[in-house]
Amino acid sequence: MTVRWKTPLVCSVGSTDPTAGAGLFADAAVFGRLGVPAAYVVAGVTAQNSAAVSAVHALPARAILGQLRDVWHQVTPSAVRIGLMPDAQATAAVTRFLASLRSRPPVVVDPVMASTSGRRFAGHAEITALARLFGLATIVTPNVPEAAALTGLRVRTVDEAERAALALASSSKCAVLVTGGHLRSGDRIVDVLAFDGKATRFASRRLARDVRGTGCILASALAAALARGDTLEPAIRRARSFVRAAMTSARPVGRGRPQLWTGRATGVPAPRA
Repeated sequence: MTVRWKTPLVCSVGSTDPTAGAGLFADAAVFGRLGVPAAYVVAGVTAQNSAAVSAVHALPARAILGQLRDVWHQVTPSAVRIGLMPDAQATAAVTRFLASLRSRPPVVVDPVMASTSGRRFAGHAEITALARLFGLATIVTPNVPEAAALTGLRVRTVDEAERAALALASSSKCAVLVTGGHLRSGDRIVDVLAFDGKATRFASRRLARDVRGTGCILASALAAALARGDTLEPAIRRARSFVRAAMTSARPVGRGRPQLWTGRATGVPAPRA
C-alpha cells in the first residue's frame, strides 16, 4: 500500500550529468539545500561537462516505469519535477504513468530541448511526446529558445515572450513560465507566467554571471515550493529568489563554468520552517 508522508517529498524524473551541473544531480543539490526529501527516477544517462554534451543514452521505457511504480508503491510524492527526457519513448512512458494515477500531485515540466553548447535533444517525435506530457502538467518552464520551438513564434522581446506563454498555455491547458534569460530586456531579467488566460511578469536585476543549470535549479526549487503547499505565484517568487542566491554562491568545478555548489555556502535561502 502506498504511504503518504506528512513531510513533502519530490519525485525528480530526468537524466544524469556526471559533473552535477544539471539534471538529477543538480536537482539533488537543490532539494538538499531546501531540506526537501526526494526520490529520483533515471530516464537517461548523459556524458557531458560544462563545455559540451557528447552522448545521451536513454533507458528502456520498462526501466523508467519500474522505477516510477516502486517509488509510488513506497510513498506518494507531493510534487513531480520532470527534466531532460532522452527520447520520445521515455516521455511517453512517464506520461502513461502519470495519466494512470488516481490523484496526481503538482507536476513541473522543464522541457529541456537543447544544451547551452548547442546539442539538440528533441526532434519532431520528442516535441510531439512533450506536448502530450504538458496536458498532465501543472506548469511548464521553457526558456526562450524552447518557447519559440514549442509555439513556432518569434520570441525576442518580453511582449513576444508573453504572447508565446499565452499560446502554449492555451494549447497545453496548463500554466507556462517562459524564463527570460535570453530576452532583449536590458539589465532586467523578466520571466512571464501565463495562467488561466492571464499573464504576469516577474522582473529582477540581471546578474552578470554565466552559471550552469539555472533552468534545472528553477524547476526544482519550484517543485519543492509546490510540494510544501505554495500556490503558483508565491512558489515562482520563492524559486526565483533561490536561483538568484544560488547564482551568487555558484563556484566552478575544475575548469568548468560556475554551478550550484554542493558544499556549505552562504547566500542560499535556508529551508522554510
